[in-house]
Amino acid sequence: MNNILIIYHSPEFWTRHRIFTKDDRRRTDVMGRIAVLRLFCLYISLGSNRCSGFLNLFDQKRGVNYNKRSGSQSPDWEPNCLKSLIWKMKDRYKITDEAGIYFVTSTIVEWIPVFTSKPYFEIIIKSLKYCIDNKNLNLYAFVILDNHFHLIVSGLELSNTMASLKKYTANEIVKLVIEQEKTWLLNQFVYYRKKYKITSQHQIWQEGFHPQLMQNPEMFLQKLEYIHNNPVERDYVDCPEQWRYSSARNYINNDHSIIKVDLSLLT
Repeated sequence: MNNILIIYHSPEFWTRHRIFTKDDRRRTDVMGRIAVLRLFCLYISLGSNRCSGFLNLFDQKRGVNYNKRSGSQSPDWEPNCLKSLIWKMKDRYKITDEAGIYFVTSTIVEWIPVFTSKPYFEIIIKSLKYCIDNKNLNLYAFVILDNHFHLIVSGLELSNTMASLKKYTANEIVKLVIEQEKTWLLNQFVYYRKKYKITSQHQIWQEGFHPQLMQNPEMFLQKLEYIHNNPVERDYVDCPEQWRYSSARNYINNDHSIIKVDLSLLT
């Protein structure tokens, strides 16, 4: 995550980059397109040098090249460039091999710490067990932290399985929050709900699950180590196997009391 660039622009920036069409009545603002670019830079890891270089180019050319086709000061290269970048963002995180093994991540909206007691952790564990038994999910590693979880998994229709898992756990989390009368937390889920989610009053999870294909054993081992060391890096525990909701216990202690994990890839 070190090379993901989060961009902030001052109000003067937005004013400077306002564009106008020939017809003043059709005056528009480029803020929408810049917002798309900002989202792109936030969610895709291009490296800070490449991101910064592109933004500098974007800033320098804004308003300089006159677009004859649209009658605006928006540069000719802008729409195609943004479209290309957005497609790269989409291509980076998707299931490309149905038989592949994937590292996946799901995060609570705004990184709100939801998993702070056993009942909340057990919601994830229960759903994982169901998916293993009924949806042909293979679980090779996992860790559940206070506001997100990582898995290494495989299975046919993995996208549908993950969508089902997130939908079920979201509903169960809302039920538990209401039962425990955590009004402040429920209000957060209401506040951060995306406007287009008209079928729900709450949003629990951020969009997507960011699947990354394990292309070789070295990549698998790197992600496995990352998962197991996550609680240690956060100073929650001193050793990976001390974290109750982590497959480090399965691998190091052969302890499958929380959930059974497939260890066959390391045998």
